[in-house]
Amino acid sequence: MNKVSFAGFFLLLFANSTLAQTETLLDYRTEDFNFESSPQLSATTENVVISQVVRSTDKACFDNLSPTVIDYAIGSFTDPQEDQVVYLVDLGDSCHHGYTGTIRIAVASSGKVVTYGDVTGYSTIQQITDVNGDGINEIILERNWAEQGYSGTYAKLIEIKPKGLLTLNDFEKVYEDNLSSINPNLYKIASVISVNQGSQGQTVFTRKNYIARCFEVDFEERECSSYEYMSEGKFLEYEDIERFISNPAKEFKQDAGVYHDSTDYAR
Repeated sequence: MNKVSFAGFFLLLFANSTLAQTETLLDYRTEDFNFESSPQLSATTENVVISQVVRSTDKACFDNLSPTVIDYAIGSFTDPQEDQVVYLVDLGDSCHHGYTGTIRIAVASSGKVVTYGDVTGYSTIQQITDVNGDGINEIILERNWAEQGYSGTYAKLIEIKPKGLLTLNDFEKVYEDNLSSINPNLYKIASVISVNQGSQGQTVFTRKNYIARCFEVDFEERECSSYEYMSEGKFLEYEDIERFISNPAKEFKQDAGVYHDSTDYAR
């Protein structure tokens, strides 16, 4: 009969608790979550990167191409033993919604671009991370939008693979407010995304959404309450947000991708 020592038992418990530790990856309740910007590149470095990312077949939909490096960060993206730089390059081709440009992400080692891919719509490197601890950095990209008094942020986590980009998790919408709208129910909604390693070594993401109720002080100023818990999983639909504001006691849960509240309604 095999026996397990107490020392081994406690070691196993410790290992399991370590695996279960949860770390906050993103907290969009923080107003300045994207306040840091990379130092400006030299014109020489920018031109070297652009020359390796823009293809001879790339054409502008209006006027001429005007490629620029719009963001960059340092890490190890294809080789844990190398110091590399990841760049976002806007081709300036005006070929997308709102006449925005095609955006490519490129990884360079010692000034040479080793791989690149398309991430059109995502114009900011929000964070460099290593969620699974393998020495290869993942990249959190963001895109922002504003329309009719509403503004929001989308985010996704990608990894650079030899044969292309791998989206590890598309968080979709992670922040929204309607502070410039005429809606009488003003609010800010922010996601907090956490990560841990599951018992089988898999990366597990969890997400909670918080809402802050706001009111108009004057034409240009808004004041907001502290954030309060609203839901888990992806953002609620607009109608559910309005219902939550009207009755915050309801609990919204995710069920096969659909959100519902805990109240039983008469059919």
